[in-house]
Amino acid sequence: MSKNSKTQKKKVEEVSFSHVTLLRHPIITLTTLVKVLIHFLFQTIPRFILGQKLLFTLVPLLALGFHFLEGPHTKHKPLIEEVFFFCVWWIGLGIASSIGLGTGLHTFVLYLGPHMAKVTMASNECNYIPEFLPSKWNF
Repeated sequence: MSKNSKTQKKKVEEVSFSHVTLLRHPIITLTTLVKVLIHFLFQTIPRFILGQKLLFTLVPLLALGFHFLEGPHTKHKPLIEEVFFFCVWWIGLGIASSIGLGTGLHTFVLYLGPHMAKVTMASNECNYIPEFLPSKWNF
């Protein structure tokens, strides 16, 4: 097989694959999706974890030590955990919104709007603006 015929065959495969859509060819599309996910799970993620050994060993060990060991940090533990869960909550909502689990309007209506309403209601009820300690539960 000549080099020119190989490039033509490759171009033909690319052109025919460019017309594949979920509605026209669902089996080909889903098969390709499964292949890509398997490749990602078994090759990309382990390489990333092995490349970031310090991050995936030191950070969990420090978090476990902070949570389970007693010491001078114990009196600050509830506040630090509250701030941590607040950050995880809003970062998770941002990620969920950015991957398509809501548009800007949905993000406001479902997440940010109720939070703003809760802060406003608490400040009206108490006749002052509460001290802002990051929390999605307490004021």
